[in-house]
Amino acid sequence: VLASQLTFIFNRSVSSGTVPLQWKKAIVVPIHKKGKRADVSNYRQVSLLPCVSEVLERF
Repeated sequence: VLASQLTFIFNRSVSSGTVPLQWKKAIVVPIHKKGKRADVSNYRQVSLLPCVSEVLERF
């Protein structure tokens, strides 16, 4: 059911060169690398994007 609707959105997005704003919003999560957890420099940022935008990126 979703495949035809996503195909339409993907094709329109590629032809117009734009991405829906909701697909650009990311949740930024700090991931601990190593060392003391209290030290802020021991973390790196990871952006979690909606899975639909990941599919479009591969398309």
